[in-house]
Amino acid sequence: MTLQWHDDFASRWRATLIYVPRSDISPNRRRCLCQVRSPGHSSGMLDADAVYSGTLVGESVRVGAELEGVPLTVTKVSRVRVEDEPELWTLIYFEVAADRAADLAKALSRVLERDGGWYCDFRSDDEVFVVFCDRVFRYRRGDRAARSTVEDYARSMGVPESQLDWPG
Repeated sequence: MTLQWHDDFASRWRATLIYVPRSDISPNRRRCLCQVRSPGHSSGMLDADAVYSGTLVGESVRVGAELEGVPLTVTKVSRVRVEDEPELWTLIYFEVAADRAADLAKALSRVLERDGGWYCDFRSDDEVFVVFCDRVFRYRRGDRAARSTVEDYARSMGVPESQLDWPG
């Protein structure tokens, strides 16, 4: 699995971390698991024209569950205090290549908490995914009827009105 991260606050240096099972690491390759690229040098992982972006609340992932198998670019991680339970949320901002967006939605549906109204949304310029435990919604941006269907489902899962605020 590849996890890419870049710091929006610094000079846009990019680090690419590659997960390799311990048994697959030869002594000569152990120092090659992290590459740092200077600005302007793309890893080739994501095409800026074919990217979905979103935010995953870390606390929405079930304890013991693992989100794996879909390469993501983590663009920012932050902690915020909210007037909800739990009081502190970890926000993981990410991007995923368009050709892996459906795979990510399916993977998220297997790891999100069932109780508490948790969901994850991500979108491109043209399309929106809203993912709940065991349920994936996908619709064209601007499709009010489809969005209304997702909002109704979200309410039935306990999502507060104030959190029906995903773009698109």
